[in-house]
Amino acid sequence: MTLEWPWLGGLGAILLPALGHLYHFILAVNVSSGWGYRESSLARIRFFLLVVVGGSACFLLGKHVGDPWWNWDWPLRAYPALCVVSGGLIWPITSLALGLRRRPSGVTGQSELLDLGAERGTDALVGTGKGAWQLRLPGNESLRLRCCSWEVRHPGLPEALDGLSIVQLSDLHFAPLYDRAFFDRVVQACRDWPADLVVITGDLIDSDLVLGWIEPVLEPLEARLGKFAILGNHDVEHQPDRVLDALEAAGLADRAAQILTHVFGPEHAEVRSTLELKASALQALENRAAAEPRGEN
Repeated sequence: MTLEWPWLGGLGAILLPALGHLYHFILAVNVSSGWGYRESSLARIRFFLLVVVGGSACFLLGKHVGDPWWNWDWPLRAYPALCVVSGGLIWPITSLALGLRRRPSGVTGQSELLDLGAERGTDALVGTGKGAWQLRLPGNESLRLRCCSWEVRHPGLPEALDGLSIVQLSDLHFAPLYDRAFFDRVVQACRDWPADLVVITGDLIDSDLVLGWIEPVLEPLEARLGKFAILGNHDVEHQPDRVLDALEAAGLADRAAQILTHVFGPEHAEVRSTLELKASALQALENRAAAEPRGEN
């Protein structure tokens, strides 16, 4: 086939539209992930988007090889032009802005990276479940734990909550591709921080096979004012009633989980808004903190 435009220029003209096309795919995945659907539904949406982006990329590339996209008729030419803008301007500018974003005033912190694979040995932390082989790939960072400590100053904070320390664990994703020892070590690292509150903020489990891990792994967590958990979209796929029972057995108050999970259900019609719920929870926390000075359990 004889091409009527230079190969080098043609390849260069492919790069920016390709980056823009990829950017649109990533944007669509991120937006759809925020819709709050169950993980199984989100997985189907992501697969559909992957098929669409792959198929359209093949179509556009094939057409471009035969005739450069800037020679196409409108409106077909509009999409590659949009991809050029997205890949050449929007993506770099937004990435740069994110990288240069300043930390909010009143927030200070530090982080520590723990290489649990080097500390305990990979064999001790990798399980036998589906996908476990991926944890052994060179350069894999899935056995590393980053512990971040933040101090937040808020001028409107009630006096009883001044100095309140919160330990948050999120997206643990218990699954048999890890050995339980990995999650035991994560919790051990959290116990090194003195906590007034421990909060587990969803996506705790990814497999029914490890429901039995919840109580023994999380029970050692300690907090002066209590331990609380809510469910995430992954958790509702794996027998959520059993997950809540296990959390309660581990000493984590499940009332917050039930209210926040069913806040729009008829059994909680008295909660007129999430703002009301937050205000009530904050007032209850303030009262309890005032009633239980530090140094008492």
